[in-house]
Amino acid sequence: MRIYILFILTIFTCYNTQSQNKREVYLRVDNDLFISTLRDRYYTNGVFLGYTHLIEKNNNYIVSYGLAHKMYNPRYRIVRNKEKVDRPFAAHIYMSASVKKITNDYSFNKIELQIGKIGPDALGEELQNLMHSIIGKTHPIGWEYQIQNTTAIQLNHTYARSLLPNSNHIFDIVADINTNIGTIHKNSNLSLAFKISLNGKTNLSKSILYNNHLNNSNNRETIIFLKPTISYVRYNTTIQGSIYDDLSPITFDINTVVYSGEIGFKAKREKYTYGYKAAFYTKRNEKAIENISYYGNIFYSYLF
Repeated sequence: MRIYILFILTIFTCYNTQSQNKREVYLRVDNDLFISTLRDRYYTNGVFLGYTHLIEKNNNYIVSYGLAHKMYNPRYRIVRNKEKVDRPFAAHIYMSASVKKITNDYSFNKIELQIGKIGPDALGEELQNLMHSIIGKTHPIGWEYQIQNTTAIQLNHTYARSLLPNSNHIFDIVADINTNIGTIHKNSNLSLAFKISLNGKTNLSKSILYNNHLNNSNNRETIIFLKPTISYVRYNTTIQGSIYDDLSPITFDINTVVYSGEIGFKAKREKYTYGYKAAFYTKRNEKAIENISYYGNIFYSYLF
C-alpha cells in the first residue's frame, strides 16, 4: 500500500510544479479481442496507466511514472491437463519510472526502470476471471500451470533517430534500438518506424509517434505509421520460468529470433490524444501451435 501512496503523492507534487499543458495522464490497453472476438491466447491482455510531464531545460526531458499489468495464456484457455499447454499461463504486474532526454530535433534517449512481481502474486487468474465475467465469457481453466512467483526488476534503454532529418516532416523513417535486461526479459530489438503525417507536420522530438507530443506546442497532429521489428531474445521468464529456481510446473525453451510489427494511427487534439494499432508477432517458443499471433491496442490521454 505504501508504494501506491508514494506513486499518488509523486503525481500530485508534479501537478503543482508544472506549467499548462506540460502534463498528461494516459491509459493504454492491449487485448487480442481488439483484433477478433474469437481470440484469447498467448499475450492476451495488458493495461498501462500512467502520468507524464515535461521538464524544460537546455535539453528537454519527458518523465513518466506508470502502473502496468500483463497476462499470458496458452492457445486453449480451457486446459485440463498439461499436455494441452503450448505456452505457460503467466501474469506480470509492475511499477515503472522513465526519463527521456530529447537531445535535438531528430533523436532521443530513454531509460526506464520497472519493479514488480510475476506469478500468482500478480493476480492474473483473479483479474482474468473478473474480465470474463464482465463480458460474459467462460472462465479460463489451467492457471495452476502458471509461472510461479519471482521478483521482477527490469532496466530498459531506447535510442531513436530520424533517418530523414532534413525532410519536410510529412514522411519520416525512424530507427530505434531497444535493450532490456533484468529478471524477466533479456532481449535487444531493432525497429524501423515509417510515419506519414496527415496534419500537424512535426519532427521526431515533437511527434506523437514516440509520445513526444508534450514537447510540441501545436495542438493538432494526426499520423499513420508502420513499424516492423526484429528481436534477439536471450531470456523470457513468462515462458522459461524464474532465473532463480525451477518451481514453475511448465516451462519451454524460447525462440531466440522473433519478428513483430505494428500498424495504426495516432492523433492529438487540444487537450487529449487517442489512437489504435494492430500488432503481430511470430511464435516465441517452438511448442506454440500458432506461427503468428495478433493483438490490438487502444489508448487515450488527457493533457493539462
